[in-house]
Amino acid sequence: MSRGSKLALAVGALLPLLAIVGIAVFAVYRVITIELSSTGHLSGNPFPTLFGSAFSTAEWLGLAFAMIGIALLELLLAIPFSIHAARLPGATTAFIALWIAAFVFVGVLAFPVYWLFYVLPDRPRRPTMPEINVGTSAWA
Repeated sequence: MSRGSKLALAVGALLPLLAIVGIAVFAVYRVITIELSSTGHLSGNPFPTLFGSAFSTAEWLGLAFAMIGIALLELLLAIPFSIHAARLPGATTAFIALWIAAFVFVGVLAFPVYWLFYVLPDRPRRPTMPEINVGTSAWA
C-alpha cells in the first residue's frame, strides 16, 4: 500500500474520534457557561433554548447533524477497512468477520487500532486467532 493511501486511511481512522472529542468539549463548555450565567457570573444566555436546556435550538440541530455525519462517515470508512482486512495474507474467515463487525459497531475505536496494527507496518502482521476446539470439553 502506498504512503498516500496509508495517510488517507489514518486521517479517516482518526476523524470520527476527533469529531466526537470536539463535540464533547463543546458540550462541556456550554454546560459550564450556562452554569456560570445562572449563578450570575456571566450576563445571561442570549440564545433561545429548546425545552429549557443548556443548548439552543440551533446547537441541538448542529449536534444532530454532526452525529449523523459521523455515523455516515463511519459506515463509509468500514468499506475500505473491510476490503483491506479481507485482502490480508493468511486472514481467516473468523478474523475478517470479527474486524468487519468491529468496524460496523465500534468503528470509532476499531479504525485506529486496525490501522496501527495492520495498515501502518510495511510488512503486515500475520493475523492470528486462538484455536477453538468445539468438540472437546475444557474439563477433559
